[in-house]
Amino acid sequence: DGNFSLPMPEHAGPILIRAFGTSSGYLDLATGQPVYFTGDDELVAYLDYDGHSGAIYQDISVNALTTLATHLGLVYQAGGQTLGAAMTRAYQLFGKHLERTTNPNGVDIARTSVSNLSTGSSSDPPKSIFMGLFHIGLSRWGAWAATSQGLARTALPCLEVIKLIERDLSSGVLSGRDEFGAPIYATPNQAVSLVTNTLRIELAREISRWLASMPLPDASVTANPTSLRPSNFTVAGGFFDALALDTSELFSAFDPTVSVDAAAPSISFVSPTGGSDVAGAVTISVTASDNEGVYSLQFAGGQDWITGRSSSVSGTSGHLIGQLDATQLPEGPLTLTAVGLDLFGNSQQASIAVNVVTIPDGTIGGRVFLDTPVSNVNVEALDFTGGVRGAVLDSMTAQDGSFSLQIPFTHDGPVLIRAFGTASTYKNMALNLPQTFTSSDELTLVVNYGSAGDGTNLAGRSVNAITTMATRFIERKVATGALGLDEAISLAFQLLGSHLDRPGTAPYGLNVSTTTVSDFSGNPTSDTTESILLGLTHVGLSRWGADIALSQNLARSSLPPTAILKLFLRDLENMVLDGKDGSGATIYATPNQAVALDSYTLRNAIAQSVAVWLDNVPLADGTPGQNSTALRAANFATEQGFFDDLCMDDSALFPPTSQHQLVPFDRNPPVVTITAPTGNPLSPADFNVLAEAVDTSAIRSFSAIIVG
Repeated sequence: DGNFSLPMPEHAGPILIRAFGTSSGYLDLATGQPVYFTGDDELVAYLDYDGHSGAIYQDISVNALTTLATHLGLVYQAGGQTLGAAMTRAYQLFGKHLERTTNPNGVDIARTSVSNLSTGSSSDPPKSIFMGLFHIGLSRWGAWAATSQGLARTALPCLEVIKLIERDLSSGVLSGRDEFGAPIYATPNQAVSLVTNTLRIELAREISRWLASMPLPDASVTANPTSLRPSNFTVAGGFFDALALDTSELFSAFDPTVSVDAAAPSISFVSPTGGSDVAGAVTISVTASDNEGVYSLQFAGGQDWITGRSSSVSGTSGHLIGQLDATQLPEGPLTLTAVGLDLFGNSQQASIAVNVVTIPDGTIGGRVFLDTPVSNVNVEALDFTGGVRGAVLDSMTAQDGSFSLQIPFTHDGPVLIRAFGTASTYKNMALNLPQTFTSSDELTLVVNYGSAGDGTNLAGRSVNAITTMATRFIERKVATGALGLDEAISLAFQLLGSHLDRPGTAPYGLNVSTTTVSDFSGNPTSDTTESILLGLTHVGLSRWGADIALSQNLARSSLPPTAILKLFLRDLENMVLDGKDGSGATIYATPNQAVALDSYTLRNAIAQSVAVWLDNVPLADGTPGQNSTALRAANFATEQGFFDDLCMDDSALFPPTSQHQLVPFDRNPPVVTITAPTGNPLSPADFNVLAEAVDTSAIRSFSAIIVG
């Protein structure tokens, strides 16, 4: 069992105790593996024995330190010193290497229970603790060197490390070189070699790592079975400092920058902050820093409700991320704890207290409409973070076009409202006919919910053709990198909003005093000026589509407003309304390519279509005008009003005015002149009536009535 008692004949003088044997073995506490002696392995101890006095020597320890001290003593003797003086000097140097006289022990014994490092584990004295740690340090250093080079962790056991250090001591000092000055390599690939600090800072580091049960480079972990931890050795000038800061003649040189790191890492919670309220999905962010290096940063045990854990360490810093779903936890106080470990095994724990709260979800409500509200329409709210359509947040079917969608209180950012469905219907007010969505029809609206969030309720939002054009504008600006999302949203609504009501012009240009209910909103008894202008714009799309279809001998309902809207969405692919798509190709409204979009379509063409509808001008196929409201073109006679806002828009929504002329809206009637017959009285014979009509824009129809 390693215990020995050797009877001694009458003898006076030095004795060498030698332990050897190929069947000898021990448990390597650094790797948890058994290790056996080879044929050339031995441990020795020197004893100056005086048998004449009948002395009995007990508790003689034969170990790595006595082996190295004996070897050094023999080197000193070979250099000319007497054996006794050489051995005394060598044993003093190695003894002080573990325990300097400046701070005997250097271990917090009050915090140390049985350590299992000596035979008498129930009464380990500090010296046996130090001796055991010294051996574990040699074993751990060998295992680190081996596994760092892809070798088995038992490839360089403590006995082999002792032989390397004996070679180093052949020169009389620990320098990492043998008696001939050649480097001493620990691994066959010569990637790891001994240095003057191997038995100082490197040994202290590996002991500290083993105390903290830190893994080897091959990720294997041999748990420290003792009650000792690095925190037991934080006494200044103690065990670790005795190792790392030894300036004795045992070493060839001293690096004044070398020191043992007894300070634990500094750990900080970045988010959430202590004392804050947390709700829903919460990201936990923790950082760590250490002057010598961060080894690991983890959440303390018992926090299974923290998911999505990710830890990264680099040099002197570390970062830890985790996810917390507060909806799965009861309301009230909650403690978050993280633990950091540095390269020397020093650990630190940090905690913060937060308060789990419940916040109700928010809503976005409003109505979907074109000429009139769209009934039986599917409406959904999508995450629009980054200007890209994401996950569905909520959905519903709006029977009368009215919707209210639930937005999770945790959502902070833009939301895209999308309306679609082949069962969706609305009234085409230009034709007085019901129309139905196709599978490719949709209306959209971007709501910047980021500034709201936290259960905010937003109401009165309109999803229509204009907001759909704004969405396309936003998506293209973001996708091309021309603008950030917030800037794109702001610009889109500014441009399309001012298209109906330009800043600095007469507000709306609508004579509201002569305006009664218009039926454009879902609640005609409370039509606002804004809803009237939006309704008229949609009617303009419907009437323009009907006129274009009839001009090419198509059915008057073959180009509904949803089809016209798709043309404008194609036009906005290049982020300007110029009648060209994203590739520069002309956009045609009819299959025969007889009618094309241009920069005037959403201006003069739509304005003219609104005007003829307001005045009940029949369609080309004789269909009567279908304006069932009390509004007429006369309500918009104000200069720089609604029609001028449409026609004279010179914003970035359209090509620069250097490429085209702005054409004011024509609100003057044609000038009609009868040029024949002339004279009075008229001849009883047949005669021709000649008349001429002149208009600044166009003559739509011309007829004559003779009465008498």
